[in-house]
Amino acid sequence: MRVSTRGDYACRALLSMAIRDDRSKPVSVRDIAERTALPQPYLEQILLSLKGAGIVRSKRGVGGGYMLSREPKDIRLSAVVSAVDGPIVAGDFGQPHTDGACDHEGQCVLL
Repeated sequence: MRVSTRGDYACRALLSMAIRDDRSKPVSVRDIAERTALPQPYLEQILLSLKGAGIVRSKRGVGGGYMLSREPKDIRLSAVVSAVDGPIVAGDFGQPHTDGACDHEGQCVLL
């Protein structure tokens, strides 16, 4: 499966949020950008998409920012990629997914 830059950045941002000591407190976009070395304006757009998909939630005001809306173990890669890039369809994967066929049909963890 090929992951876009948006998908890659979304995964990095979520990982940064997931490994924090206190996940119950929001983290600012600036802090996430600094920890991940991602461009802040682009990261803001990505986090808004993740918020729209219910993967993260936000808190406004002083001490505000973003936090995961569920436990990290409950966030699927397919949900993250779909949130920032649109739906994943069979055939988007390249090898071993050629001509719409999957060598792992029935076992695929992506869909």
